[in-house]
Amino acid sequence: MRTSGNKPLSGAFVAAFLVLGAGTAAQAADGTQAGSGGAEVILAAVGVTAGPALPADPGHGPLPRHEVALAVPEDLPSPGALPSYGPLGLLCAASLTAEPAPGATVDLTVQTPCLAGEPVTLRHGPLEATYLASSSGVVRARFPAFDPMAEFTAVLSDGQTLAAAAAVPGASGYERMVTMWPTGGSGLSVHAYEFGAGPGGAGHVWHGAPRQPAVAEAGRGGYLLELGTPGVSEGRMAEVYSFPAVGSRREGAVRLALSAEVTPETCGRPIEAVTLQIGDGLPGAPVAVSLPVPDCGTGQATDLVLKNLARDLRIGSTD
Repeated sequence: MRTSGNKPLSGAFVAAFLVLGAGTAAQAADGTQAGSGGAEVILAAVGVTAGPALPADPGHGPLPRHEVALAVPEDLPSPGALPSYGPLGLLCAASLTAEPAPGATVDLTVQTPCLAGEPVTLRHGPLEATYLASSSGVVRARFPAFDPMAEFTAVLSDGQTLAAAAAVPGASGYERMVTMWPTGGSGLSVHAYEFGAGPGGAGHVWHGAPRQPAVAEAGRGGYLLELGTPGVSEGRMAEVYSFPAVGSRREGAVRLALSAEVTPETCGRPIEAVTLQIGDGLPGAPVAVSLPVPDCGTGQATDLVLKNLARDLRIGSTD
């Protein structure tokens, strides 16, 4: 190997060239010619200026040690108390809200994200009805308000009880007829015949023609609310007829009757129900009713009408 200035080439690059082929001449780095017979390796060295030397490794001593204290706030939940979420990603916390609505009614909303499809029983005083929560765990219902400060509860399938209240100043100005019965069977339907109306007439209020609470708020007549979800196991359904005894534009009597439908599911079995009337001068106490139903195939009427279980309403006009 050649050197430059009699000093070794520190960090030099050495390139090796292999010249192959017969009858071919190659020029060496020193100007001599290489013949064409066989192969010759020609080495060429290119000098490169050496960089500064790296400092010597100073070595490392042991790293310093520091004591670290871990502080955890006392109010942080333990791992077992972390919040849980429902199938839709909503927090599992359940809630009940109550908002005043027309005709001395209250709109109730239950949120139960982790109990979707489960039964929810809503209660207000002696009145109760059972609903089935939606696929997102929501129940919406409109209830009558019996008191100016109306209190409501919702009982969930896991035992939780939620509470809410709403101010309904006009609640005491209404007279009500309530009937409740177990779900899965036929109950007693309320029929109100206002001011001499006959069956099917304009003043006949029942579940086939229930009217809206706004009609009562305007003093033009009563309305009917149907409460509960049919078919809920061990639940309860209800119907409530309400009439504005204060603020009515008409005077006279409202005849009340209860009817029971005889079907293949109810024939031959007694119909169990609870009725009550709420209002000024009305009984107010629940009355248990057990109504015998004709056997199946007897050919008797498919509707039983009971006219002596409810007291008629006497309405005075304010016009």
